[in-house]
Amino acid sequence: CNKGGAAGARVLRDTVARMIYNALFEWIVEQCSKVLEPKSPPGSDVFLGVLDIFGFEFYENHELRPVNGMVVNGLDQLNINICNELLQQQFVKVIFNLELATYDAQQIDFSFDEYADNKPACDFLSKASGPLLTALRTPAERHKYGQEGDELFLRTLNEAAAKSHQVADDRSKYDPQTVMLKFSERGMRPFKGMSGGLYGAIAAREDDHGNMVKVGRAEWKEAVDQVNASFVEKGAGTTPAFGVKHYAAEVAYDCRSWLQKDKSTPSIEMTDCLSRSGDHDFMAKKFGSLGDDHSKPGVTAAFCQSLHELLDTLSHCDMNFVRCIKTSNPLYTETFQSALILKQLQYTGMLDTLNIRRYGFPQRLTAQDFVDWATILVKDPDHPNDVCLVPEDPAGSQQQRQETAVENAGRIAPYLQAAWAERIFDELASSDRNDPLFIKQKEQVVVVGCPRDGSVAPLIMMRDWFMTGVEKYREAILRRATAILQPAVQAGVHSQMLYGKLVRDAKKIQPMLRGLIDRVDYMNNKWNAVQITARSQLCAAVKAKISRAEYHAMRSQHFEGMNRQHIAVLIKAATERIRFRDTRHHHLVDGVVEQVVAVISQRKEAILCDAREVYAEAVQKVHDTRVLLDQLDRLQVGTESEGPDQAAPASIPPAGSKVVRYFPLIKRVGGQPSQPVVAPSTFAYTYNFVSKPIKQQEDE
Repeated sequence: CNKGGAAGARVLRDTVARMIYNALFEWIVEQCSKVLEPKSPPGSDVFLGVLDIFGFEFYENHELRPVNGMVVNGLDQLNINICNELLQQQFVKVIFNLELATYDAQQIDFSFDEYADNKPACDFLSKASGPLLTALRTPAERHKYGQEGDELFLRTLNEAAAKSHQVADDRSKYDPQTVMLKFSERGMRPFKGMSGGLYGAIAAREDDHGNMVKVGRAEWKEAVDQVNASFVEKGAGTTPAFGVKHYAAEVAYDCRSWLQKDKSTPSIEMTDCLSRSGDHDFMAKKFGSLGDDHSKPGVTAAFCQSLHELLDTLSHCDMNFVRCIKTSNPLYTETFQSALILKQLQYTGMLDTLNIRRYGFPQRLTAQDFVDWATILVKDPDHPNDVCLVPEDPAGSQQQRQETAVENAGRIAPYLQAAWAERIFDELASSDRNDPLFIKQKEQVVVVGCPRDGSVAPLIMMRDWFMTGVEKYREAILRRATAILQPAVQAGVHSQMLYGKLVRDAKKIQPMLRGLIDRVDYMNNKWNAVQITARSQLCAAVKAKISRAEYHAMRSQHFEGMNRQHIAVLIKAATERIRFRDTRHHHLVDGVVEQVVAVISQRKEAILCDAREVYAEAVQKVHDTRVLLDQLDRLQVGTESEGPDQAAPASIPPAGSKVVRYFPLIKRVGGQPSQPVVAPSTFAYTYNFVSKPIKQQEDE
């Protein structure tokens, strides 16, 4: 561990963690298999599996930071991409088989010989005798480790790739067999096939503001020297990177410390450390029996072997594929980044799938749909032809209509090939017209399928570019026909407006009439039902009344004697009650009368006493009043006699008479006091005095 310093210690640490994780994962799978195996039927191999993979993974060239291995594409990325490469091959194979099955069912002669698949890359990366696995085995066989082993690995890889003609150092030398992309030995030339980087080209980096700036030559040379020096201990150094041409992209891999990471058997120091673990159930038991066995395949070789076993299992299964696409990064609602989506389509192999369909006839229609689509082209007056279509019998069976559609499709297809193929091809872009694939496809743009099995519907297949071009002419013909038919349709609409109005009004009246008829029918039925029900109920009521009368007569006759006795008892009880009430009433009335007489007597005495007191007070007040009036009269008479000029009154009261004063009377009219009414007087005084004898006054 001390030979590599801090970097070597980090590599060993990662290796130990990877080995423990791998051993734990295998142990979990083994335990799950033991638990599930007894529950499955004997000899049964039916299962439902889900294979979830991360997808193609690599750092692009402008993201690489190879100094001290900060950001590089290492052995982990290579294994992930090997898995994706093999699964892409399986995916393409499935698509090929589906396409070939469709063409075979329609008896259409077609092949994909011109399509270049990724088989060279799969053999280069995963085949046991391929360059990659051979190069990974060589250092261990020669007992080369560390930087010396990494250098031997890269040199062996270059030699093996050169022998198989799968290496190139310039894009102009690419061919379908090229898989490995070689850097120049001293890193003084850019990596062809990539956009540049610290492995050979002057790279760019981000500044403090996040902008990409070009690295200066001095800074670039210093970084390149550090990377090269960390790869080879002596000499000027060789760049520790190589490129691989995957199906999705060209990736630059950094092979530093690959041999240590690829070791599947731990070293003696690592084994001794893990076997002394306190976990005796797993760690000590799992790693205590391991030794430094170099005959065991490495991590990459074991991984490739497991992948081939997986592909063998998949080849015996019905496969369905789900591709997940991220629309934006970071994710936002209704946001689509075209570059990101296109890159994912390329990495997931969807573009290769489109290319497979592009080599064949991607546009496929049933016979009836094709006839409906192409009839307008046959009947176009601007393009006269001698195609005679068989009229369809509306009353015919489904089989007869199908046969008619197939016959008409067989007559239309040659016409489209002869009259429209050259015209549509001439309207393509110049790049497409010069494409050998399109030139070859022009010779056959539409085919009619003839299935062997009668249960399979015939299909009419067309090139996508041909159908797209013809569709433009169809739309132009439809627009022209629409412009011709529009005035006629409008005239027909105007001429039929009255009829249409009548129909519309009739449609409004129809529900009302139907409702009225239904209501009348309902009322008639209801009345009839009510009459029948009423008669039945009346008969039942009469019968019930007669039955009740007969019952009561029989009951009265049966209980007559008992009823008489009961009535006598009731009459006697009623008589006793009446006699008791009368006696009780007389007794209560006498008591009440006595109480009332006593109360009246008491109140009478009280009232008489009060009256006497009031009378005595009134007599006293009358006496006091007379005294006061006498004094007043004397005073007034004395005053009048003393005046020399005042005449005597016409009549003087006689001696022994008493002067009585009569006050004016006040009469109320309408609830309000009226003017006082004063009796006429013969005196000039304000008051009227009437003299009466004192005895008469007292009598009064």
